[in-house]
Amino acid sequence: MNASPETHHITARQAITALNLLSEELTLSKTELKQAASNGCIWWQAAKQKPLRIRRLKKVLQAGEQLHCYIDTDIIRQVITPAVCVADEGDYSIWLKPRGMFSQATKWGDSNSISRFVELQLSRPTWLVHRLDRMTAGLIILSHRKTLVADFERAFKARLLKKSYVALINGQFNEAPMLIETPIEELDAKTELVASRYDATNQQTLVDIRLHSGRKHQIRRHLAELGFPLVGDRLYGKKGDENEHDSDDLQLVAYALAFADPLSGEPRQYQLNLNQLQALMSPRASNLLDLMFSDKSRK
Repeated sequence: MNASPETHHITARQAITALNLLSEELTLSKTELKQAASNGCIWWQAAKQKPLRIRRLKKVLQAGEQLHCYIDTDIIRQVITPAVCVADEGDYSIWLKPRGMFSQATKWGDSNSISRFVELQLSRPTWLVHRLDRMTAGLIILSHRKTLVADFERAFKARLLKKSYVALINGQFNEAPMLIETPIEELDAKTELVASRYDATNQQTLVDIRLHSGRKHQIRRHLAELGFPLVGDRLYGKKGDENEHDSDDLQLVAYALAFADPLSGEPRQYQLNLNQLQALMSPRASNLLDLMFSDKSRK
């Protein structure tokens, strides 16, 4: 049985190291506390200041200063497949994020986030340009200059940064090409379904998708509202759907990015190849991917 996440707010009564203060108040060993700090789930706060994440517990707290601890053993113990660098352009880099890895850190830690992973791998400061859901695999942009983040955001709002996804959905979908414009949480949201391929044996359809906005769970919500939830979507999928394969991960992959380099203006394109896609998707999608990408190569 998984332990429930724990939150602790501890105030120093006198000058004391963070490690000793935590040892007095918590049941974790000093080794476990050091690991928790390394994972980014311990925060220090002085009076009238914002909390700051601390990783070294040798820090001496003064009376009145606080430590905030957000301990989730499931997150701490989670083993994540490493992300893969697709392209290092110096001021930004493109990575293949695996399923299960967070896009950004939370107060519960950052050791299993793509932003922290890349920061450690490249030994450079790293800022997230856009997000992928935790259970969505695929291409993601990380900036190594803070000012570039705004440049990428402007490009996306102007539809100059193109994101392509492939999804496996339940049922026979024959409506592509189609543009879905249903607002999400009262915000504009546009999802373009470009093409589709149907597998009659498994009663599932592979859909090629362009994302024109970036709302939370946008693709998943738009397809579910049409009555075609993604395979492996336990949040928006139909309960008891006979076509749902419980063992499947979420069948959604961000497979291509295209944009103008924010510094040089040169066009950039990054795309997963067919073998990479087949490795990331369910085996039942393999033939559909082969057919869909054969169609694309002929155009």
